[in-house]
Amino acid sequence: MKKIAALLFISTLSFVSTKCVKAQNTQNDTLICKYDEVAPYHEEFAAVKLNNKWGFINTEGKEITPIKYDNVTWFDENMAHVELNQKHGFINTDGKEIIPLKYSNVTSFFEGIAYVQINEKYGFIDKTGNLIIDAKYNEVNLFHQGITIAKLNKKCGVIDISGEIIIPFIYDEIQMDQTKKPFVFAVRQDTKWALIDFKGKAITPFKYDGLSGFANDLEDLCIAELKNKWGYIDNTGKEIIPIIYDNISRFKNGYVKVELNKKMGFIDKTGKNLTPLKYDVLWDFDGDFAYVMLNKKCGFINKNGQEITPLRYDFDYYTKDQGARYFHNGFAPIYANKKWSFIDTSGKEITTLKYDNIANFREGMAYVELGTKSGFIDTAGKEIIPLKYDIADFSKTYFNDGLAIVQKEGKCGYIDKTGKIIIPTIYSVANEFEDGFARVVFNGKWGVINKKGETILPFQYDDISSVVSEGKFMVMKNTKWGFINAARIKD
Repeated sequence: MKKIAALLFISTLSFVSTKCVKAQNTQNDTLICKYDEVAPYHEEFAAVKLNNKWGFINTEGKEITPIKYDNVTWFDENMAHVELNQKHGFINTDGKEIIPLKYSNVTSFFEGIAYVQINEKYGFIDKTGNLIIDAKYNEVNLFHQGITIAKLNKKCGVIDISGEIIIPFIYDEIQMDQTKKPFVFAVRQDTKWALIDFKGKAITPFKYDGLSGFANDLEDLCIAELKNKWGYIDNTGKEIIPIIYDNISRFKNGYVKVELNKKMGFIDKTGKNLTPLKYDVLWDFDGDFAYVMLNKKCGFINKNGQEITPLRYDFDYYTKDQGARYFHNGFAPIYANKKWSFIDTSGKEITTLKYDNIANFREGMAYVELGTKSGFIDTAGKEIIPLKYDIADFSKTYFNDGLAIVQKEGKCGYIDKTGKIIIPTIYSVANEFEDGFARVVFNGKWGVINKKGETILPFQYDDISSVVSEGKFMVMKNTKWGFINAARIKD
């Protein structure tokens, strides 16, 4: 059992350097530059920094607190954790310090409770600031469904929300990953592990070298290690997957990968083998298919364990980087002899292996490259958009809301699925449309256009953030940042 890390402060959140506050009655509903840093709005409040101190503004730009704190977190459950002079407390959405800044550390509230640190010891408070569990523990976790694991005098136990001891403090380590009751705990004494129930009654003897289990991705089972072999047991201690394997994975889509004598296969949650242990490498099932490798050749199997393609495809660098070849919208990329194509879910290749690079299908179209040119094919493999455009930024090679970004002679524009140019290639930078609008660069300045190519936000900004925070765009002009109401753009 590990102690929860100290709460992350606003320095770990996404923010931009800025000086902003809302101007009154301005035509474009902009926030004037004022602050050194601003975090995105969260629950209608944004943390702001000025002269190395933090505070909050609301969506109207009004400061709800003095800008005086050394650190803050965003609001959660209508409370925000603040720090001043190494003391911690909480403010409410009115900016009032409703829990005094007197603690060595605190966490944000979860399920109405937060832990606090007093003189190197931990306890718990409610939202009124009442100390509901004395600060006497060496380590604690957040409460989950009314209980938490804690450590006292180097031993672990379990307490409930009233502080009553549920599992006595006699164990060296306790794990509980369940999300539903009745809870079963994996406990360690010295070097051996066992299972106990919610009343502390032994389910198994202390014989295991390791236990980890009953999380959602373990199908309510527990990974067990014994004498360097791995398997799964259930919450009664029964072996579901024999503890005989050299390696074993967590469940993914109902199956685990097991390895024995350097060969791999899949097993379901009943312990039944889906495939023989014959493969050199396996990737997790994603939907109905998994990517497999044997003798350095790759292909796909289905959930019946059948190979839907011959294992004749190459293991390329892209596959290694991405972890696997997966199906997307009914098609999977394949690679052999340094060329690319797609297969459908029957394993049929929809084109010959001829492209130098490809991107996954979206909205019935896939981006393809050949030589120095790019275009799009449909699900039948037909080149609907001729390969006449420049090689694109791979993160922007998809149709989105009926339009795709294309590039020609270093300039970007937008085409529809027939290949018709809807917005001419005049922009040095273009982004996908979101909610009918796209951020683009023209003559070195950022602006916003609609799907007709009309300028909605003029080209006068040095940057526009992709973050829309509480309905506001973050914009930069003359090195300073501000907010513009996104709703104003639509008017």
